[in-house]
Amino acid sequence: MRDSGELIPAHKAPYEGYAEIYDRTGQGRFGLRMLLWARDYWGGHWPSSIVDLACGAGQVAVALGLRGVRTAGVDRSPAMLDLARKRARRAGVEIPWFEADLRDTPVLAEGPYDAATCFYDALNTCLSEAELEACLRGMAAWVRPGGELIVDLITDFGIREVWGHGVDVREGKDTIGLWRSSWHAARRVGRLDLTYFVQDGERGWQRFDERHEHRGWDPVEVQATMVAAGWTVERMCDGMSLEPPAADSYRVTYVARRRDE
Repeated sequence: MRDSGELIPAHKAPYEGYAEIYDRTGQGRFGLRMLLWARDYWGGHWPSSIVDLACGAGQVAVALGLRGVRTAGVDRSPAMLDLARKRARRAGVEIPWFEADLRDTPVLAEGPYDAATCFYDALNTCLSEAELEACLRGMAAWVRPGGELIVDLITDFGIREVWGHGVDVREGKDTIGLWRSSWHAARRVGRLDLTYFVQDGERGWQRFDERHEHRGWDPVEVQATMVAAGWTVERMCDGMSLEPPAADSYRVTYVARRRDE
């Protein structure tokens, strides 16, 4: 921090530095919990093919591949996809990985898939209605008509009242992290500034800074945008329950079906 209190500007793109320690901080566990929720929602039976969108370090896609599901992973971060490829090699599964921005309509090398997942509030990085709709249209291109999408987002309440406030120090093996979050009302955006110190055996302690921004989305907004992007919303749930969202829900899980247009 400078004496003025102004934050040191981030010098890495989101996940460029954090990818190196992503597994060590346990961030992939939430996606696996969401995958179990999806399995139960599907009655214990997986669709024959599933693409994991904004796949990050590949935990969900690899877990699906180990269960015999034809799967693929899509992410725009080269650093995270590198982790995903290494994870798949260690697990002994062959999974195609695609570096792509969900806001773009893809040229499919394979697919479309029977279903898609997008976990851990990846769509909260969409900061405008136009950007959210573009991502949802891009997602639809990966899924066959009639196929399903399961996605979770943090609500407007969650970002405004919970996510966007406070300072948190996170210490792990060979890592010390400072998380500084703030709420920007005019943009409806929560900002998270990360500063990490990572122990490197050869170079000693190395520092990186990243800035992440999330917008909270009200279920009414999400449902309307999904419809505009070619999806029919079949269910909205409070977190990983089957209950409908409440006014103070922190996270909402959406199940949508791609329309045959």
